[in-house]
Amino acid sequence: MHPLWFEFYGRRKKQQRRGFYNSCGFEHVFVGELRGKKVIGFHNWLQMLLQEESNSLTYTGNRGVQQQPAIVASVCFNWFNRKKDFSTIMLGVEPEFELALYTATHLLKANGASKLTLDASRRWRLEVQNFENDFALNHVHAAYLYRLKD
Repeated sequence: MHPLWFEFYGRRKKQQRRGFYNSCGFEHVFVGELRGKKVIGFHNWLQMLLQEESNSLTYTGNRGVQQQPAIVASVCFNWFNRKKDFSTIMLGVEPEFELALYTATHLLKANGASKLTLDASRRWRLEVQNFENDFALNHVHAAYLYRLKD
């Protein structure tokens, strides 16, 4: 788990070659990162709540919400005056659940979408998108809920 989520690497190939290790999967997915005028990563509702309470984040709307066993939303926001066009998050789920879900799907398919059904009634179907860099293998680069299945 440690190398997969917490070992730092260069997010860009040039950084990796120069030994400039400034990112890890956990930071990208659960905390978020700033790159220029953009927010990258940031797929966790609890981080969103904490940042909004500290006045660092301004919610600007959503592109859709679905009620399943968990509420899943594609949200838009500004964080430290930088824009995130949309981020898909599961509201109210434990971070441990998300970490387990994203780890399992990464191990199944490090690059691409994994289709899942999470309940016996087959009502909660989703796709999780995972990425792994070709220059930072065995590290989560990104993992997020990609698309909900009806």
